[in-house]
Order: sequence, then structure tokens, then C-alpha cells
Amino acid sequence: MNTPKKILLLSLLLLLPGCVVTPAYRERVVVSGPGVYTTLPAGYAGPYYLYGGRYYYGGRHDTGRFYWRGRYYSDRYYHRGQYIYGGSFSIGR
Repeated sequence: MNTPKKILLLSLLLLLPGCVVTPAYRERVVVSGPGVYTTLPAGYAGPYYLYGGRYYYGGRHDTGRFYWRGRYYSDRYYHRGQYIYGGSFSIGR
């Protein structure tokens, strides 16, 4: 191969990485089953129930009119076999 072709191929190879388009994405945290976080990890985008400074995930959010310990609540969260009242539900980011 002659020198001008080598130079042309080398130039194209050096320019090639600058032409590559990488997709923009956000890293997501994948969870399985119910659990509790003290702080939400970066990239967590799922629903959670905030109660007592903890983030509960993987349970079931119910809305309605629920009576518990002398008070009525408009929602509750079922998590690992028990209901949690008085927190706040978020569908996530």
C-alpha cells in the first residue's frame, strides 16, 4: 500500500471515534421484592412509600378511608405482611 493511502486510512481511523454517537441514558437501579432504604440510591426511579425517614418499596399502595389506632387515613402501604399508615406515597422519578 502506498503512503498516501496509509495516511488517508490512518486519518479516517483517528476521526472515527469522534463520529460515534452514544445513546444518552440514566442508570437505573433494579430491585426485586420488597425492601427498605434509608436513602434512595442514585438512579432509583420506582415507586416508594416514605414513612419514618425510610423508603419502603415493593409493596402495595391502597387509597380509600382506613381507620387505624383512633384515626382515619386516606392511604396505606402493604409491605411484608403488614400495613403502614401515615406516610406519603410517590410514584418515583
